[in-house]
Amino acid sequence: MSLGAYLRVLRPHLQDALIQPATWTRLERLGDALPPVSQFIIECRLHGGDERADLSLYLPRFVPAFDESLYADPGWQHFASIARAWFDEGTVLHRVVRGMWLEFDETSKPVVPPPNLFFTVEPDLLTPDDVRVLLAMLSGRTPTPSTLSAIDNVLGLRPREARLNQLGVMLARRSDAIRFVISDMRGGQCVPWLERAGWRDSGERFTSVIRSLAPLGDRLQLGFDVGDAIGPRVAVECSFGTQLPTAPRWRALVEHLVAVGLCTQSKADAMLAWPGSSEEPVRAGDLPDKVRRLAPDVATSLFFREISHIKITCDRDVADAKVYLRAQHAWVDRQVLSSRLSG
Repeated sequence: MSLGAYLRVLRPHLQDALIQPATWTRLERLGDALPPVSQFIIECRLHGGDERADLSLYLPRFVPAFDESLYADPGWQHFASIARAWFDEGTVLHRVVRGMWLEFDETSKPVVPPPNLFFTVEPDLLTPDDVRVLLAMLSGRTPTPSTLSAIDNVLGLRPREARLNQLGVMLARRSDAIRFVISDMRGGQCVPWLERAGWRDSGERFTSVIRSLAPLGDRLQLGFDVGDAIGPRVAVECSFGTQLPTAPRWRALVEHLVAVGLCTQSKADAMLAWPGSSEEPVRAGDLPDKVRRLAPDVATSLFFREISHIKITCDRDVADAKVYLRAQHAWVDRQVLSSRLSG
């Protein structure tokens, strides 16, 4: 069984307005070369005419079996070395990284590109030295003094309540910069902090985006690349707390994106139709070995679908938006599920 099998099950819940059939075919082909995981994200562009889509897999201190042929690529070899270090109890990775996202850029090529890697970290456990170690592991090289100075500046000047959530490296894009994702930001803090760290919003496009989004989302995260300085592209991610009745608030956020030209109406409608859950039929041959051994007659396959977050990226005067559609899969006992639903 592959991730492609999961994607085919979910296809009826994803409208063509968001992902065109040709794009979906390429995504399925990519999924067929990847193992199934319990949580993954489909990334869709929201601007009209941009039909690209990417795929991200979440690994919660678990690395599934990838096809051995992939490891002939230097990028995949780098991922393998990171994975080995993650399971070594004596490493910083093992102590402070609670999960890893593997992001695969959509491609028309028959080979699977190396993934972009994102460490989801435990910010309360991180020390400045830990950050330096993680940066070296991600990039495969010792950071330059100018990079370290830029990073110290970024982290040292951040608002007190802001937390380092993720560190990433774009292996598929051959970039040396490190991606930082900072959570627990308030709208009014974002631009002043970045400017203190040396970034400039030359056309004030990002300032305008932040000002309009701040009242609409519960959670703001900032994402940017750091090399010798903060790169020109800065992104803000918007999401909502799961304890809230989020559907009306998602609609308000999406309608705002349509109003300012960052999303088409057809893509907005398709995005809002994604959340839900479903019990999907599974062929006996598709059951994992563990499920087949323990409960082949009562196991059923559940998928939960939700909007993870929306990201608006600004590069000087140009802004674009993406939605991150999360899917979670679980094998459950059909009898237990039936009793809970009826009770």
